[in-house]
Amino acid sequence: MDEGDLTRLKIHLVSGETLSQAADELGITEYIRFGASEHGTGSRGLRSARENVYEALVGALYLDGGVEVCHDFVLRTLRPHLQRGLDSAPVNPKSRLQEVTQADRRGMPEYDIVDQSGPAHEPVFTCVVKVGGVRVGKGSGHSKKDAEAAAALDALNRLGAVE
Repeated sequence: MDEGDLTRLKIHLVSGETLSQAADELGITEYIRFGASEHGTGSRGLRSARENVYEALVGALYLDGGVEVCHDFVLRTLRPHLQRGLDSAPVNPKSRLQEVTQADRRGMPEYDIVDQSGPAHEPVFTCVVKVGGVRVGKGSGHSKKDAEAAAALDALNRLGAVE
C-alpha cells in the first residue's frame, strides 16, 4: 500500500466507531458507570465512553505489561476490523480537505469553534475552517469533532472537491 492507503486504513482503525466497537466486543460496556449528567447524552456519550475506556485500557497495558503485551492486545482486538478495501474507502472530510489543500500548496486547514449553544446535555458547536487565513467552510454539530467535520465538508463542496 502507498502512504495514502495506509493513512486511510489507520484513520479507520483508530476512529471512535472502531474503538467503541472493539470495546463492546470485549464486554467493557457493562462495566461503565455513568453520572446523572451523562445520561442525557444518549448513545453519543456511550460511544465516546467505550472509545475512551478502550484507549485507557491500551495505555494501562502498555504501562503495566510493556510494548509486546500492548501490541498483542491491539492486534487481537483490532485485527477483526481490518477488511480488504478499507484502504480505498473514502476518508473523512477533514482528511480529504487536508489532502486537497496540501496538493494545491495552500497550507493546512485551521479549525476554530466560533459558537456553542443549546443545553449542556445537548450542545451545538459551530466551527469555521480557514485555509491560508481565508474562511472556506462553516459547519455545526453536537460535538466539536462533528462541527469540524461539517465545516470541512462545506469547504470541500465550496472548493468543488467532493468525491
